[in-house]
Amino acid sequence: IGGNVGNQSATITVRSLATGVLDNKTPYKHIVRELVIGLIIGGILALFVFLFTYLFNFPTIFSTIVSLTIIANITVATFLGASLPIIFKKLNIDPAVASAPFIATTLDIVGQIIYFCLTFYIVYLFL
Repeated sequence: IGGNVGNQSATITVRSLATGVLDNKTPYKHIVRELVIGLIIGGILALFVFLFTYLFNFPTIFSTIVSLTIIANITVATFLGASLPIIFKKLNIDPAVASAPFIATTLDIVGQIIYFCLTFYIVYLFL
């Protein structure tokens, strides 16, 4: 999910850069807007996943870990998707070419790290 959301956010950012809607003076506003959208999407998906797993009698701790991981992963994805094309443009690297592979690879790794860290932290605290 994170890779798809990150690539969509990167596509929006690259298009905004190409059309001139996003200039060098307002990148922070764009990144914050994408973060808010990521939190909303992550929250909605996490709610659905939590309810689904809870209704089918999965342990509550499992439902909580997976839901929090979804929120964190999608939020990080929107941040990377919105910020990396801007960074690549400042480094004179074509953001349309470099963003998607970098985001997909990074989010595969980061998603697993988020999941395992949350699992370790929650299990360590509550069990």
